Amino acid sequence: MRGRSCVPDEPRRWRPKTRTAALAALAVARRYAARLAAIAREQEIRERALRDELEKLKAGSAAQAKELTEAQRRLTKAEQQRNEKTKESFKRKRQTERLIDRLKRTEREVSRKEKALEQARADLASLRQQHEQQGSQLADAKTELAEMSRTREDLASTVKKLEETTEQLEQRATDAEQKVKQSEHALDVERKQAEEAMRGRDGSQAHAELLQRRLEAEQARRTALEQKIEQSASTSGSSPASNTPSTQPTSGAASLGRYRELASALGYDPSTDRLFELMREEVRVAAAYSDWQAKHMERITARRRDVEQSLDEQAFAAAMAVRWHLVDHPHLRIGAQPRWQAGWGNLDARSEKYLLMITSERIAEMQSRMHMYE
Repeated sequence: MRGRSCVPDEPRRWRPKTRTAALAALAVARRYAARLAAIAREQEIRERALRDELEKLKAGSAAQAKELTEAQRRLTKAEQQRNEKTKESFKRKRQTERLIDRLKRTEREVSRKEKALEQARADLASLRQQHEQQGSQLADAKTELAEMSRTREDLASTVKKLEETTEQLEQRATDAEQKVKQSEHALDVERKQAEEAMRGRDGSQAHAELLQRRLEAEQARRTALEQKIEQSASTSGSSPASNTPSTQPTSGAASLGRYRELASALGYDPSTDRLFELMREEVRVAAAYSDWQAKHMERITARRRDVEQSLDEQAFAAAMAVRWHLVDHPHLRIGAQPRWQAGWGNLDARSEKYLLMITSERIAEMQSRMHMYE
C-alpha cells in the first residue's frame, strides 16, 4: 500500500515468458482486481455511510440552527421580558416611594389633625364653659332688662313731669325775655341820651383828649379802690357797704346791681357760676390789655372797663352775652347744640365747659401778648 491509501500496491508488471508465469501473473492480476473491487465496494459503503452521516449532520445542523434561532428568539424575548420587568420593577419602586411619601404626608396630616382635634376639643370645652357663663349672664341681663323696664316706666313718668316743668320754665323764660327786652330798651335809651350828651359837648380834640385822660385816671382810681375793697374784705371776712362797685362776688344776685331783677327772674346765683368768676378775671385782664394796646398798637380791640358798671355787673353781662352768642351761633368744636338749663341762667354741662375753656384761652392769650413785649 502506498502511503496511507487503502488501495493495495499494483503488482509488478513484467512480461512472463511462460504460460505458467502468465497464468500466475493473470491470477495475481485477478486477485488485485478482486481486492480493488472489494476496496471499491467498501469505499462505496463508507461513502454511503458518510453521506448518510453527512445528511444526518446537515439535518442536525439545521435543527441546531433552528434551535439556535429559536433560542435567540427566546433569549431576545427573555431580554425584552427582563427589560419590561425591570421597567415594571422601577415603576413599582417609584410607586412604592410615592406611596411611602404619601403615607408620611398622611401621617403628618393625621398628626396635625389630631392636634387640631385636641385643640378643637379644648375650644369646645371652653365654648361650653363660656356658653354656661353667657347663660348665667343672659339670666342676669333679663333681670336687668326687667329692672330697666321698670326704670323706663319711672323715667317716662319723670319725663312727663319734666315736660310740665319745662312748660312752666318756658313761660318764665318768656317773661324773662320780655324783661330783658325792656332792660335793653332802657339801656338803648340811656345810650342814646349819653350819645346826645357827648354830641352836645365841645368837639375839640384837646377837650376829648382831656376827657380821655380823666376817664383813664378815674378808671385807675376805681381799680385801685376795688383792690383795696378786696383786701379789706379778705381781712375782715365781710363785704363793706359802699356805693363803690364791689370786686368780691357775693352770694345771690344782690351784687349784680342793675341786673339784680333779671338774675332773680332767671333764678341765677353768681356764687355757683364758674363762668361768672372767670369773667371777672377776664374783665380785669381785658382792661389791662386795652391799656397795653393803647401804648403799643394802633387799634384797641380789647374791652375796656365800664365806669358806669361794677365789676360784677360787667362780668354778669359778659357771661350772659357769651352764652346767648353761643346759642345763636354754635361752634363746631362743641359737637352738639347748646341748650339752656332750668332757669335759663346756665347752659348744659358741655357748653359751660367749652365756654370756660375758650375764656381761659382768651385770658392766657392776652396775658402772653402783654408779657411778650415787656
